Amino acid sequence: MPVFNQRVHFFREAVESVLRQTYTDLHLIIVDDGSTDAKLIHHMENYAKDHRVTLVKNETNQGIAVSLNLGI
Repeated sequence: MPVFNQRVHFFREAVESVLRQTYTDLHLIIVDDGSTDAKLIHHMENYAKDHRVTLVKNETNQGIAVSLNLGI
């Protein structure tokens, strides 16, 4: 899931939707594409504490194509 300074509410809704699935053997990769929103970063780091979630960070905004490739 590529993320760049999106609204926290929508980010949380998307992640919670994945994590609430009945199929529990999943791995969610969140790629932070250089976000600067402290509240969003805080939520990404909290979700990364879940063993099913991996957080990957770009130091600067690289764009969606780079972030998707990094996640893959």
